Amino acid sequence: MGSVVVFIVILFIVIVVLSIIGAVIRGSTLKNIKGNATQREEDTLRNKNFVADKTISSEWWRVMINKKDKQLALCSGIVSIIPFNEILECEIIENSNTIKKGGVGRAIVGGVIAGGVGAIVGASTRKSSNIVNSLQVRIVTSNIEKPLHTIGLITENTKALKGEMTKNNPYYIESMRFANEVYATVMAIINENKAESTNVQNGKDESDKNFIEEIEKLNKLKQDGIITEQEFEQGKQKILFASNTDNLKDNSNEVQVQKNINKDNELNNIFMSCNGSRIETVKRISKIKGIGLREAKELFDEWEKNN
Repeated sequence: MGSVVVFIVILFIVIVVLSIIGAVIRGSTLKNIKGNATQREEDTLRNKNFVADKTISSEWWRVMINKKDKQLALCSGIVSIIPFNEILECEIIENSNTIKKGGVGRAIVGGVIAGGVGAIVGASTRKSSNIVNSLQVRIVTSNIEKPLHTIGLITENTKALKGEMTKNNPYYIESMRFANEVYATVMAIINENKAESTNVQNGKDESDKNFIEEIEKLNKLKQDGIITEQEFEQGKQKILFASNTDNLKDNSNEVQVQKNINKDNELNNIFMSCNGSRIETVKRISKIKGIGLREAKELFDEWEKNN
């Protein structure tokens, strides 16, 4: 009887020791995997000259912001770089239920952004459940080749590592913090895009208004007999010439902005995605930027000359 007890105790100790050794090995393996993935990410970002101003991190993901070049990088072993002007929508999905969603021409669902880093407050549209089977952030873009980017925070793989996931689990709490901050940051980018677009349109509207007012003033002088028909036509031509000159200046400024972008990584990313084909690259630039093929070719030629 005593030997049986001793055997059971020894067996128990062996099982415990093996469990500890297994946990240490798994931990070491995961650490090595993460380290290798991070190194690959850093190499890719360095090659693309991506310099982050802000980084949002979770256990398996990093979302990085490059304010100067107006780019967003999603990193999880593989790096995806998204230009700000391509971002259309962002959404947090838990257990297949949308809990927050916002984007171009869309009201924010499930709450409003508050605070510097974009804390989310307000009502939630999700169904109540303490068990979490999935949690992801989705980013929708205007890029036809890659319109959807998914950040998987709780998946079958994470559940296999972490076990059953409940809302009081520290990993879930940290994942939701990460999701909320990514969502708020992406929404801030979308709102910035909207503001820039509105400012451009307001400038054009103001220019059109000034042009009409000048013509109306000139016409009144003619009706009052202060100037002749010939003087009216001459004055009108001057106003038209000045308006066209302003438009040419605006177009020149826009071209200069595009040339500055050429020095960044955006065209390099497009060129690489087209497998080095010059023709396909010009077509892609034209589609993404909404410009003609001739302008797209000029942008590409300028980039190619500088790189």
